[in-house]
Amino acid sequence: MIQMMNRWLKIWMVIIIFISMISLILMAESSSKEYLKAHNQVRAAVGIEPLKWNFRLTQNARKFAEKHNAGYKGDIAYEKSLYNYGINIARFFGSNTPEKDVVGLWAKQKKYYDYESNSCINNNTCDNYLQIVWRSTTSVGCARGNVFQ
Repeated sequence: MIQMMNRWLKIWMVIIIFISMISLILMAESSSKEYLKAHNQVRAAVGIEPLKWNFRLTQNARKFAEKHNAGYKGDIAYEKSLYNYGINIARFFGSNTPEKDVVGLWAKQKKYYDYESNSCINNNTCDNYLQIVWRSTTSVGCARGNVFQ
């Protein structure tokens, strides 16, 4: 009787773990779709082709986020220069910031971009916006982490 109960307990544990893993995968997939949708809305507004989701970029973004956790003391600007692609970083307090709000933070820099001169105006930052609408960019990957706490 005890062996049978232990067996059922193990089966239920496996089922619970499996369901938990599926939930995490679905949440990550949902998040990636939302990031992609937000990027493509910004691009569509200026007539640029949509991006595709890139899992390799997502893995790199996740590694970057994990490395730059609460105790990180390195030079972020220098590290960003080591990558062969653009990196946008956003800092929000709380873990439930919608993906569209993260991308929206960068997209708000559009007001500082002058299309004629292809530059940021009045020494304002518009680099994050440019990362989104760069015409030769074809894919994006995003990740969340507890960065810079």
